[in-house]
Amino acid sequence: MSDRMPPPDVTDPPEPGTASGLDERQIAPADLDFLQAACRIHELFAEQPAAAIPAGLAAGQVTARAVEIEPAGYQRIRPAPLPDRCRVRRVNIVPPPLKRQRDLPLALAQPIRRRRLQLIDLPERQAKLLHRKLFERYGDQAEQMRIEAVFPHVPSEAVGAIRLAPDLSQLTFTLPEDVSPRSIKPGSYLVIISDAGVKTRNVFFRL
Repeated sequence: MSDRMPPPDVTDPPEPGTASGLDERQIAPADLDFLQAACRIHELFAEQPAAAIPAGLAAGQVTARAVEIEPAGYQRIRPAPLPDRCRVRRVNIVPPPLKRQRDLPLALAQPIRRRRLQLIDLPERQAKLLHRKLFERYGDQAEQMRIEAVFPHVPSEAVGAIRLAPDLSQLTFTLPEDVSPRSIKPGSYLVIISDAGVKTRNVFFRL
C-alpha cells in the first residue's frame, strides 16, 4: 500500500456512517479505492451480453433466479423372496461293490507300532501279576531288577522282527509270513528289565 496521508486536525469531527468507525480521511486515496472496489456488490447480468438475458426482461429487472433441483433419489435394496416350495433333485449314486480279501500280503507287511508303558500305567491287577511272574522266573534276583519299559500286545512269534527305539519310547514289529494273524492271541507283553543297571533283558509275559 502507498504511504498514508498526514492525520487530519483532531478538531475535525469523525465522519459518521463508516463500518469500521474510522475516518476515511485517515486512509490514503489509493487504499480507499481498493477497499471500496473489493466490497462493491455486482448485480446479476451486469456484465452479461444482451443476448443472454431472457426475452421480455431487462438487465436491471433481474437480480436473482432460483433454480429448482429435485432431490436425488435412492434405491432400497431388498432381498429377493425365497419360494415357499423348492424342488429337490436327488442323485442316486450307486457305490461300487466291495471286494474283501483276507491275509493280504501288503497289509501284513505294514509294521505295527506299540507305545512304551511304565509299570504305573498298568492296572493294579496286571502290575501285581507281573511282579509275581518275575519272582517265579528269577527268584530272589527279581528284587534287584528294574522294569525299564512295558509294551502291550506284542506276540512272541514276532520276536525276530522287533525293532526298538534307542530311547525305548516305542517299538515296531511285523508278523512272519508263515504266521497267521488268526493264531495270535492278545495279552502277550514284552517287558524290558535291567539287572542292577548292567544287563538288559527282553522277556515275554502273558498278563
